[in-house]
Amino acid sequence: MDLWTPPWVLCGVALAGALLVYARTIGYDIITLDDPLYLTQNPNVVGGLTWNNLRWAFTEATTLVYWHPVTWVSLQADASLFGVWPGGFHAVNVLLHLLNVGLAFALFLRLTGEKWCAAFATFLFAVHPAHQESVAWITERKDILFMFWGLLALHCYLWWSAARRRWVMALFLICYALSLMSKPTLVVLPPLLLLLDYWPLKRFDPYALWDEVRGQGLGAVRRSPLPGLLLEKLPALGLAALITVTTLVSVTGPDVVVAFGISQRLGNACVSYLVYFYKLFVPLDLAIVYPFPQHQPLWQVAGSLALLLSAAVLVVRLGRRLPWLLVGAFWFVFGLAPTIIIPKYGLQVALADRFTYFPFLGAYLALAVGGGEALRAHIADARRRSLILAAGGGAFCLWLLALALLSIGYWRDTATLYRRTLEVTQLNYAIDSNYGDLLIGRGDLAGAERHLLRALEAAPQLGSALMNLAGVYVTTGRFKLAVEMFDRASAVDPKYLGNMAAFHYGYGLSLAQLGRYDEAEAQYRKAIEVNPAYAEAHNDLGYIALLRGETQKAGELFARAVELKPDYLVAQQNLLRVRQVLAAKLP
Repeated sequence: MDLWTPPWVLCGVALAGALLVYARTIGYDIITLDDPLYLTQNPNVVGGLTWNNLRWAFTEATTLVYWHPVTWVSLQADASLFGVWPGGFHAVNVLLHLLNVGLAFALFLRLTGEKWCAAFATFLFAVHPAHQESVAWITERKDILFMFWGLLALHCYLWWSAARRRWVMALFLICYALSLMSKPTLVVLPPLLLLLDYWPLKRFDPYALWDEVRGQGLGAVRRSPLPGLLLEKLPALGLAALITVTTLVSVTGPDVVVAFGISQRLGNACVSYLVYFYKLFVPLDLAIVYPFPQHQPLWQVAGSLALLLSAAVLVVRLGRRLPWLLVGAFWFVFGLAPTIIIPKYGLQVALADRFTYFPFLGAYLALAVGGGEALRAHIADARRRSLILAAGGGAFCLWLLALALLSIGYWRDTATLYRRTLEVTQLNYAIDSNYGDLLIGRGDLAGAERHLLRALEAAPQLGSALMNLAGVYVTTGRFKLAVEMFDRASAVDPKYLGNMAAFHYGYGLSLAQLGRYDEAEAQYRKAIEVNPAYAEAHNDLGYIALLRGETQKAGELFARAVELKPDYLVAQQNLLRVRQVLAAKLP
């Protein structure tokens, strides 16, 4: 018996490839882009599984992002097990990806009936570098979770189409709901199920139906299985509609830094479809953020649209003879639609590698089946055909594996990932700003200033960059420049910055250093309004009081600063000097 032919062995190879790529991520750190929001600085996650945190996940978490309570609960469970150790969260991500690999193999096997096709498609899914963002980034737990429940839902649907048992349909709807509650991406599942009804389930033939409609009119539709197929999908369609409305209502994200109209979004969508297709075969120069293009040349948009329409027409025409091509192609298109066209909130991106985690399954399916079909049509010798398939498929798998092993190293820490992103993208204001913030924490103020200025070149209204740059200028004693940055930042987002005591304190300190004491006092008092325990603000107000000859008031302010921060040496010294002055005035 050939030990390499059992399906479980082939699935094991794909699992081994995934482990080879992702096992090292267990030793990786968090990424400061969104991971603090989802983990380290989120008390409702760090606190683990509690009734209050569960209630927050289902009812209050939309103040941060869109509604996906299942993802929050999974992160809370991890926090209960691992605390804030990043390795634990990474390990769960890897485990979920391995489960998805196993489920994907079983799905491909059921769809194609060919274990080698299933093995090839699954290996691509297991190691493709475009999926590293979904697996190696703790924040993207939602990707692997929605895929896990979505794959289970697809298996349940295939099971139900054969067994027709109500409890199986109920199980399908439960899995589908959990997928939508992990991330509202699989709203495209109902039309995908209709495609599967065509191939491989053969529950109806849209081409035969079209022929009948042309000959007999709409009466042919009523006599066809299509109305029944649509009716049975109404519960799933209802879930998709409900989560869509919930998402649109719940997302109140921050104002965008650079806004783009619907025409620009649609133009970018056309171009991005082709970029995604290119990345399927050549996943080079991957980045955590691809900035939205400030200007999209008309020829790019028109050319991309023409290619997409031509490809769609060709796929539909070939779909009668090559049904797997129709299913795979529209799986790819439908899967990307929710993330590529719907208006985005907050950071505007042209595309994202994490968006490929589900759509690429359709492409893998078409590649796996199509390669065998093409050779079968042109090469009669089965042995020769097998050798060519093994050589070509094996070379492509090794190509992706090599790239994956190289690119996964960029995820080991935030600085490495940001540097790599800035190497392969241009005008990336979000990453320049975040990297500048990271460099401030490391004491590299010159490097921070350079990246923050670059961020502001691309996005002059980026409040975080303005505020961080103001901090750099304060630290380096360039107070006039600091005030200019504070002024710009407060004009951009006064509501957000108005709730930051540190912003008002830095603003006041810069004004005071320029002798603008009345304005400085106003900022210090705003800092105290936001944070009454801000000892430094009380101390600096004491300085201003001294300059005005209000010695008694200054002493009260210095005393308050010491009370709030007993080890505050400067305030202690100021208080001592004031008390000495007051004592000298006594008769």
